[in-house]
Amino acid sequence: MLRSRFIRLLFLIPRDLVNDFLAKNCTQFAAAISFYALFSLFPLTLAVVSGLSFFLGDPESGVDLAHQISELAPVSSDWVGATIAGVVEKRAITGVAAVIGLIWASNAVFGAIRKGVNAAWGISKPRPFLSERIIDISLTFGAALLILVSISTTTIRTFLRHTIDWAQQQICGRELAEASIVQLDGICMVDPALVFGGILDLIAPIFAPLLTLITFIVLYRFLPNTSVRVSDVWPGALIASLSFEMLKSGFVWYVAAYPAYNVVYGTLGAVVALLAWIYLSAIVLLFGALVTSRYSRYLSQGAERVGWLFWRAVSGTNDR
Repeated sequence: MLRSRFIRLLFLIPRDLVNDFLAKNCTQFAAAISFYALFSLFPLTLAVVSGLSFFLGDPESGVDLAHQISELAPVSSDWVGATIAGVVEKRAITGVAAVIGLIWASNAVFGAIRKGVNAAWGISKPRPFLSERIIDISLTFGAALLILVSISTTTIRTFLRHTIDWAQQQICGRELAEASIVQLDGICMVDPALVFGGILDLIAPIFAPLLTLITFIVLYRFLPNTSVRVSDVWPGALIASLSFEMLKSGFVWYVAAYPAYNVVYGTLGAVVALLAWIYLSAIVLLFGALVTSRYSRYLSQGAERVGWLFWRAVSGTNDR
C-alpha cells in the first residue's frame, strides 16, 4: 500500500509541476523570449566579434570562431564564417550598428527573461523601472562575456600549445621537439606539450556544462523579485543545465541527421531551426525557475509541512 502511494507520488510531482507551468503561461513567455532573442543574438555576437576582430589578424582565427559559434547553436559554420569575414572587413560600421542594435534588443530579450522567471515564481510585482533597466544591461554584458569566453576557448588552447612548442624548441632543439621527445641531462621524457594538450582535451568537455550551470545559478539567484539564497537555486539550476546540455546535443544531431527545416522552409530553414532551439531552451530555463521556486518554498515552509501536504494529496485524508 505504501509502495503504491510512493509511486503515485512520483507521478504526482511532475504532473503538478507541468500543470503549474502551463497555468502560469510559461510557454507564452518562452515564445516571447525566443522572438526577442532572435533579434538580439546576432547583434550581441557581432558586437563581441567586432571587438575581437581588432585583435584577430589571420583568417584561421575567424574559422575557429565560426566553429565555436556553430557548436553553441544549430547554424552552419560556413554561414557564420562568412558573416565574421564581413564583420572583420567592415568592423567600424558593424561595430556601431551592433552596439545600437544590442542596446535596443537586449532590453527586450532580457526583460522577457526577467518577466518569465518572475512569472514562474508567481511574482507579479515589478521592480522600480531603473532597477529593471540596470538588471537588463548587466545581463547584456554578462551574456557578451559568456559568448566571449565560449568562442575564445579554442583560440586560447591553440595559443598555449604554440607557446609550449616554441619554448620546447628553444630548449631542446627542433629535431627533438618534432619527435615529441624531450631530452634533459641525457634523460628522454614524453613531450610536455602532449601531456598538457591531453589535460586540455579532458577539461574541455566539462567547461561548457559548468559554464551553463553557473549561468543558471546567476539567473535564478538575481532575477526573481524576492529574497533568494544560493542554496535555494542549485536543484533547479542543476536540472536546467543538464536538460539544456542534452537538448543542445540532441537538437544539433536532429538538425544534422534530419534536415526537415530546409525542406519545409527552404532558405529560412536555418533561421527557423535556430528559433525552435531558442524556444526549447527558454522552456528549459523557465521550468528550472519553477523548480527553484518550489524548492525555495519547500525550504521556507519546512519539509514536514510540505511532506504532509503531499501525503494528504496522495492518500486523500486530512489526518497528520
